[in-house]
Amino acid sequence: MKSSARTPLSVLLAAAIIFSLFAPALAQRPTTAARHARKTERTSLVERVGTTGILQVEAESFRDLSPRQKILAYYLSEAAIAVDPVIYDQMSRFGLRQKRILEAIVSHPQGVRPAALRKITDYTKLFWANSGNHNGYTAQKFLPDFTYEELEQAALQAIKQGGLSWTPDELHKELQELRPSFFDPAFEPMSTAKSPQGGLDIIQASANNFYGPNVTLADLKNFQDRYPLNSRVVKIP
Repeated sequence: MKSSARTPLSVLLAAAIIFSLFAPALAQRPTTAARHARKTERTSLVERVGTTGILQVEAESFRDLSPRQKILAYYLSEAAIAVDPVIYDQMSRFGLRQKRILEAIVSHPQGVRPAALRKITDYTKLFWANSGNHNGYTAQKFLPDFTYEELEQAALQAIKQGGLSWTPDELHKELQELRPSFFDPAFEPMSTAKSPQGGLDIIQASANNFYGPNVTLADLKNFQDRYPLNSRVVKIP
């Protein structure tokens, strides 16, 4: 369960970027006719993967910023890029490991069967869009169309192309450990489980990584969070 007090740094950076980029536009709103003209010139839909549309967010007011504001916006965007791995780690304890394999495959596609590559690429795009394999709106886990065997064969090709530094045996071990997180619909099905099953509480049943192994809701009774930003609650023996 993601506590309301535990605000990811990425959210704060995104808010700062949006404010920096769009504050000048609030003072100089274009006319309705001008906005309509721009909309007819282009579409914000960049790509569609299944039923998911990937949109491009325009920042037209950027050109109206002062040089100082543009520099600030640039470094805020660089900070958001730098913190990207943190988001995947917050969303799932498997997120960074999954991301590494998927990105190695799509960046080293040589030798991968076209049908498998297409399915892996589409899944990777959804993985990027949601910072993991749980839907950002519904919190539900989404499953790949490719098989475990297709993933393993594609990853072996990535090793041959220099995308991964593992041996085939090391890759096999890693994929076996990640297999439930990729393919099992019953394994950590929700990033935040509001109606947990099987006698688990909302923390135990949630896939997100804000709480360490064996932390329960009862453990947090009267708990005072002293470091809420980008922190993780764990049990110390």
